[in-house]
Amino acid sequence: EYARMYEGKLILRFDDTNPLNEKLEFYNAIKEGLEWLGIVPDLIKNTSDDIKILHSYGRKMVIKEDAYVCTCKSDEIHSMRAKGVDCPCRTLDSNDQMERLEKFFDGSFEQNEAIIRFRGNMSDLNTAMRDPTLFRIIDADHPKLGRSIRVFPTYDFAAPVEDSLDGVTHAMRTKEYELRNALYFSVLKSLCLRQPKLLEFSRLEFEGMPVSKRKLKPLVQDGLVSGWD
Repeated sequence: EYARMYEGKLILRFDDTNPLNEKLEFYNAIKEGLEWLGIVPDLIKNTSDDIKILHSYGRKMVIKEDAYVCTCKSDEIHSMRAKGVDCPCRTLDSNDQMERLEKFFDGSFEQNEAIIRFRGNMSDLNTAMRDPTLFRIIDADHPKLGRSIRVFPTYDFAAPVEDSLDGVTHAMRTKEYELRNALYFSVLKSLCLRQPKLLEFSRLEFEGMPVSKRKLKPLVQDGLVSGWD
């Protein structure tokens, strides 16, 4: 409605960067729902379409030392983030980081062995800035890419880059992302990309009707409803 009101364009982008949570039927169900509502996007795309571009930007951030490859265990990462303690991987010299970076993308690391993290501030009162994950390795079939890709960006990395590349002027996100706005703009600043305007709105709920995929999936899987339609 805002796009029409201001004679703008509406982009339908499928944020499909976690193959563990994606199925072809999800893309189709969303398209069918929008068509039923009479909504016609000006552009339809998938984040996975730009996976190689996102990889190149991820590499750039590590080379600029605005991100680093971390090999700590997940429980250690959680503990250090909670305590505001710097990860030892932050202090590795550039040669070690470049070696890790190549291994990260060439398949040398297994799933959960390494991640790429934003170089933030581990003592920041905004915990979203305590070196969050930007890329992880996921060994799973992707509905669009198959097994050709193992390295996938998180929403924290993909969203700002895709918004900037797609020409988004105004990105509207629900309130739970508000603390992550600082990270959104930090990623764009590091990559010297155009910064959209961010606006927050309250999460939409319907009484007696779940809208979260997390709540809907078991209804379909357990046969309580006939399907995603």
